[in-house]
Amino acid sequence: RQILFLHHSLMATTPGGSMGSMLSGKYSEALASSRLFLTSFSSTNGGDLKYLSNLQDIANRKRSSLIIDMNDLYAYDPELCESVKGNTKRYMNVFAEAADAAMPPATDTSIPDDVIDTLTRQRREAQREQEGDTPAADDDLQQLPAVLTRRFEVLFTNAVKPEDLKPTATTTDKDKLSEAAVLPLRALTADRIGSLVCVRGIITKVTDVKPQLQVATYTCDECGFEIYQEITGGQYMPITECPATVCRTRKVNGSLFHQPRGSKFVKYQELKLQELSSDVPIGHTPRSLTIHVRGTLTRTASAGDSVAITGIFLPVPFTGYKAMRAGLIADTYLEAMNICKEKQSFDESRGTAEGGSADGSAEAAEAAAADGNQEGAIVPVEGAAGGAAFVMDAEEIAARHIANSPDAYDRLARSIAPEIYGHVDVKKALLLLLVGAPTRQLTDGLRIRGDVHICLMGDPGVAKSQLLKQVCQVAPRSVYTTGRGSSGVGLTAAVTRDAVTNELVLEGGALVLADNGVCCIDEFDKMDESDRTAIHEVMEQQTVSIAKAGITTTLNARTSVLSAANPKYGRYDLRATPSENIDMPAALLSRFDLLFLILDRSDRDRDERLAHHVLHVHAHGAAPDPDAEVTAAGLTPEQLRSYISVARRRDPLVPTGLADYVAAAYAELRKEEAATDRPHSYTTARTLLAVLRLGTALARLRLADEVAQADVDEALRLMRVSKASLYAEAEDAGDARRRRADPVSAAFALIREEAIRTDASVVTHERCAELATGAGISAEDLEECLNEYAELNVWVLNDNRDVVLVGGADE
Repeated sequence: RQILFLHHSLMATTPGGSMGSMLSGKYSEALASSRLFLTSFSSTNGGDLKYLSNLQDIANRKRSSLIIDMNDLYAYDPELCESVKGNTKRYMNVFAEAADAAMPPATDTSIPDDVIDTLTRQRREAQREQEGDTPAADDDLQQLPAVLTRRFEVLFTNAVKPEDLKPTATTTDKDKLSEAAVLPLRALTADRIGSLVCVRGIITKVTDVKPQLQVATYTCDECGFEIYQEITGGQYMPITECPATVCRTRKVNGSLFHQPRGSKFVKYQELKLQELSSDVPIGHTPRSLTIHVRGTLTRTASAGDSVAITGIFLPVPFTGYKAMRAGLIADTYLEAMNICKEKQSFDESRGTAEGGSADGSAEAAEAAAADGNQEGAIVPVEGAAGGAAFVMDAEEIAARHIANSPDAYDRLARSIAPEIYGHVDVKKALLLLLVGAPTRQLTDGLRIRGDVHICLMGDPGVAKSQLLKQVCQVAPRSVYTTGRGSSGVGLTAAVTRDAVTNELVLEGGALVLADNGVCCIDEFDKMDESDRTAIHEVMEQQTVSIAKAGITTTLNARTSVLSAANPKYGRYDLRATPSENIDMPAALLSRFDLLFLILDRSDRDRDERLAHHVLHVHAHGAAPDPDAEVTAAGLTPEQLRSYISVARRRDPLVPTGLADYVAAAYAELRKEEAATDRPHSYTTARTLLAVLRLGTALARLRLADEVAQADVDEALRLMRVSKASLYAEAEDAGDARRRRADPVSAAFALIREEAIRTDASVVTHERCAELATGAGISAEDLEECLNEYAELNVWVLNDNRDVVLVGGADE
């Protein structure tokens, strides 16, 4: 499709008569209303003219987009707002022309000339030479089009916030969907064609950013003038003969040559948005929608992000052979105006002290502040090093308030999966995984990873998968997958054929998509050995090397791996080592910084507390209140994510005086492992790096700039706790074997411990039966124990067969 640029507006092509006059009058009214809105609207928090100030920034070339907030437009003129929502594509041109008319002159005189300035100056000089200082105003094709000279783009947004992305209506509530700010994909029906809509979903595919031709510039070899062709569709037919007035007057067919430097290209990218699982009805498959992204919105989202996209719902006809088969059916797409992420990454949510924004540029920060998107006030803070003042945003002030509390460490750990009972040390380890340590880049190019890897292994039903899900909820960027449903290609990268260019391209897998995030792999032991070897390079080098289909490259996979594995034979065998139970090679186990063993142990008191906790969660929908001595409540996922974002800005260093202490602790760990006949883990040089990573993460958690000895002690404690469960279970295995060998002695020990615990000289027969049942001792063995020790005068049995200890419980 093609059009030759006409300098007049859209209504100029309307046939003459009353209909053309009426449409032209409506267009003039819309243009006048739009210009009045841009020049007279003031923000609610002050008397400043919001959009006129934005136009001034555009004139000074500090801003490249004019973002119109629909809330502002509705407050100014509700009728104009509804017209824009119903026919957004047309009003983009209306507001662009209104902005051109209301554009103030530039106040910055130091702006360098660009290609548009050069073309404008050359065109005027050429017109003066040929027309004798009389510009060829009658030849519209030789005028610079407004699309070419315009240095901004008009975008409409609904000012969607991350909390609006939570599903508020089901696909069956049509009345609610018509009023909802964010719609599911199934709510996009034919009556919304051409309207401004906001849909939610998850991005499954992101193409490369490529230049898209918007205005083609040609140069005539006869008359020397440039001819401009505006491109409005996906395809166009280049002009071959000069249509200028000069060539037609001379009756010369001038040849046109395309000038790429004089043409205008915009950044173009395609996204694939898939329906959220919560929006898919029962028995249906998720739908998807193609998103066209241009200009400044490119590279703002990546695969795996849960987003809400505001844009224009438009049809696109099929071309070529597809058009013959489709007939009157057209495909649809969404032209993006705004992209809002449900969970910002740690770097994007950062308000830098230098006044920068997420991308680190001061210009972007000024633009964000002008748009009202910069959250938190920047306030000065005294006490900077060297007397230099630095600033702190509201997010960091709130984080420091939490860090200064006495139970900050326990409170933060308690905020992870509060509905899951127990596992306090495991939650602390997961907190350190989210915080991580800074990556060290040495002078010789060696790179030491700072991401923490954790493996949770144990019996089924101990909430391993739920812990993984909770980490995915807190982490801004995370990918959840299972061992049986993942292959080596699905974890690393696959070679696919691009649908647009028909070229072989690389499509990243789960580990690549989780770059700078967390990759949770459940059922880790169910993976094939050939697929599991693909993780070795990622866990240590944090890269994925590819040599397929003529493509040789290295992809970044700077991710923390959190895996959960079940024992080899269903339940944990206490007589075997962890490597034999989990059935994973030592080369893979040694790459985990922490290796937790979570077993389902039989303990009556603990089982009762666990049952009460689960019943409370089912009855009230939340975890029970904390203990009386714990006053501070846990944090919400948003607050925890904000605190981790502030903590990750720190880069703590290990002081020189602490090196000897860490080295001695590492040597002690190696000595303990060498002294055991059957080591439960593998202590290597990676263990030393793990201690440093955990200690640095703890220093980050305290918002400190230096690692303290207490941080190293806590890191060593977590490592011992993760291994202590292995040794404790081994000791319990020996006790179990002894109990199985002598159940009478085991029953006597239980009754004596009960008497000592309750400080009573009488233990009822019912309580003895309960203790024996909990320990797996039969009733026959219990009666044998009672009779045997009664004959030895250790205790006396009354008429109810209650145990009366001779000499009291202390004997």
